[in-house]
Amino acid sequence: MPATDDPLILSLILVAAFAGGLGAGMVYFRALWWQVRRYADGGGMRGLLGLTVLRFALLAGVLALAATAGALALLVAAIGVLAGRFVVMRRLKGAVP
Repeated sequence: MPATDDPLILSLILVAAFAGGLGAGMVYFRALWWQVRRYADGGGMRGLLGLTVLRFALLAGVLALAATAGALALLVAAIGVLAGRFVVMRRLKGAVP
């Protein structure tokens, strides 16, 4: 955790970590849904492989950035990713035939 004794700064770091994880999780799982649908429709492997690399790079980048703020921020970002998955799954509930 950054060297700070100020609870306001710590709170802001944790809120930013959660928001970053939430956004990354929503993008990651929405792109995963789109990628699976495209693969099922016979999409090209090169484009799908590129999207896989981009998804992992985005998620790894957000989690690595959170890790620079400490273990607690990384944990909060990971919880944000799971919350993002929940949001995407709720939105796509009726989209799967």
